Amino acid sequence: MTQNELERWNFLKVAPWVGKQFDTATPKILIVGHSTYIKEPHGLSDEAIRSWLHADTENVRNNTFTYKYWTNILSALRGSNESNETIRKEWDNYALVNYIQEIQSPGLNQATKNDYVKAREQFKKVIQELNPTHALFFTSAAFDDLREKEKASKADSFSMDSGGKKINVIRLSHPSWYFSWRRAHEKIKTFLSE
Repeated sequence: MTQNELERWNFLKVAPWVGKQFDTATPKILIVGHSTYIKEPHGLSDEAIRSWLHADTENVRNNTFTYKYWTNILSALRGSNESNETIRKEWDNYALVNYIQEIQSPGLNQATKNDYVKAREQFKKVIQELNPTHALFFTSAAFDDLREKEKASKADSFSMDSGGKKINVIRLSHPSWYFSWRRAHEKIKTFLSE
């Protein structure tokens, strides 16, 4: 990440991935994960932690490593699980951020009530900065927190106002090993067409 990008996101502990074509993409899709898991964060600089998600996504985009989380998300967006360089570059059309900004330990969901309170305000700033048309929450806990704050119905999707602009939000399941990218793709396709 450049110094300007780090400064742009100085209100976050972990900066988002913002694809090179995100600003001109239609629709502008923000992918939302729950939190960042770092096994040994002690000793890492603030800049290294702030760049963590960006570096991971850049590595996936460039095929330096694969991880089921990213593969499942892209398969759900595309409706296909094939992979090649052209397809991986589709990450350039999306932005990705984690809702909870406090670093979590792998295998333990330790987000506190205070973490969620801070996350709501930080998420609104991210929305204002990126101006997406849609947010795809690949996390039920974060979606439920935002839905409650927005006083939305109990549905799996709702619209929220962000600085006078409407953003459509949907809940999808966590893209882990038991995730069905086909089912998620159908849900995303319907959601984007509404």
